[in-house]
Amino acid sequence: MKFRIAGHEIDTERHTFRAGGEPVRLEPQVFDLIVLLAGNPGRLVSRDELVATIWRGRVVSDSTIDARIAAARKALGDDGARQAVIATVPRRGIRLVAPVEQLETGQEPSATGQEPPATGQAPSATGQAPAQDDRAPAAHSPRANGAAQRIRFTRSRDGTRIAWARTGEGPPLLRAGLFLGHLEQEQNSPVWGPVYQRLNASFSLVRYDQRGFGLSDRDPARLELEDYIDDLEAVADAAGFDRFALLGLSQGAAIAVGFAARRPERVSRLVLVGGFVQGRMVRPSEEERARAAAVLAMIREGWGDPEGPFLQAFATLYMPDATPEQLLSIVGLQRAAATPEMAVRIRDAIDHFDVSDRLERIEAPTLVVHANRDAVHPFAQGLRLAESLPRAELMAIESRNHAPLPQDQEWRAAWDAVEKFVLARPERAA
Repeated sequence: MKFRIAGHEIDTERHTFRAGGEPVRLEPQVFDLIVLLAGNPGRLVSRDELVATIWRGRVVSDSTIDARIAAARKALGDDGARQAVIATVPRRGIRLVAPVEQLETGQEPSATGQEPPATGQAPSATGQAPAQDDRAPAAHSPRANGAAQRIRFTRSRDGTRIAWARTGEGPPLLRAGLFLGHLEQEQNSPVWGPVYQRLNASFSLVRYDQRGFGLSDRDPARLELEDYIDDLEAVADAAGFDRFALLGLSQGAAIAVGFAARRPERVSRLVLVGGFVQGRMVRPSEEERARAAAVLAMIREGWGDPEGPFLQAFATLYMPDATPEQLLSIVGLQRAAATPEMAVRIRDAIDHFDVSDRLERIEAPTLVVHANRDAVHPFAQGLRLAESLPRAELMAIESRNHAPLPQDQEWRAAWDAVEKFVLARPERAA
């Protein structure tokens, strides 16, 4: 990726920085800080995010952080008094306020440094947020797994900024928000990358970072289930999806069910993979609630740490058959996606999701895919979804991995079934 900021050019592939066409040597942390800001134009980057991304979560002093910010300003021809390129938001973080041009071979530079357009703030008379103009400048256009990804922004009902991306061509498929998501990172993830590559071949796939994660607002005020449903609706509107297939993975299944119950006329097909009816804290099992508390404690202590307890728990509960490469990719995703504090807040909110009173309102044909030995959301939760949804069918897969892995024996069969189900002709009315 190449960027131009205030006349300075940054090439992330060659790891070079030029001022007036001449190469300038920067400390690695200063270079990484500039790249982080260039990839998030106009967005507030908290000091916690700087530590998590630049210093990989290690403990560093405020003076060290301030020194790197000052060096980045100096490299870009700015200073702490003017703050014409990098602005400080007291007690919150820093923001890149200068325009950014993303430079790509064979393309004219496009300015993307302004605050992302605020769409979806004022619902229309029909209750839908206005769709974002697809011609508006995108913040990023990386190419990953053979699919050009265009990252855009919209606003949820409460004003929270949501980042979303479109890849592939074909019938519309929207993937609900995912815990531990980051639009850029997950595209090349050895866990999720193959899934999206597969879906890109058949669908116009829209994904988004849920509030608190990735490129969306990292410190939202509200984390209720209805807010997550609002986010999904804002993205569907911005993408111009009037009626579409909806994919919910893990906790995204609850969000997808909530939207399908609220707006049944917009959902053509519903696919729920590793989902649940009730989060851990509202299930009747005392053991489940104790496990939820233990996971929160491990996130606090080991988020983004390859030696920390959360990665060991992740390996045991979420992906016991993961390769070392896949587990390390999860660590990188944690560091990039959210701060430990926000991850705890979101995980606690998810553990209180309950869609049991909405299942009978779902009109769309539904495919429930669930691993028979899932230790995160037990198979009983998948069974309950399939039994309670009026038009559901169940596909049980032989696996102990909560997140289906490409090396799983039934991975291909599961995604074959998803593709066939979504592309099936609409059922005729009796």
